[in-house]
Amino acid sequence: MHFRKGLRPVQPTNTKDTTKVQYRMVWREDQHGGLWSVSRGDGTLWPAPEYDSLNFFAGQPFLTADGRRGVLVVQDIPCGLLCRNAWYYVEE
Repeated sequence: MHFRKGLRPVQPTNTKDTTKVQYRMVWREDQHGGLWSVSRGDGTLWPAPEYDSLNFFAGQPFLTADGRRGVLVVQDIPCGLLCRNAWYYVEE
């Protein structure tokens, strides 16, 4: 709950960083029907595109409470109920 309260959506902007930023999965949400589970991420890397080419379908950028950049990636699965997965990736 504290993790989600600390997130702040931001607009994707160009970065002046010359190094490529790596994002690791820190949280995962699974919503299927009436069940909802939240777990820690497995630490996998997200193949991040350049920051200026982020779009809503590739990932929604956010800032964490400590100022790190992150990306929320959502996958909606067609079904008769609410079926979606959400992965929260935060820069290293």
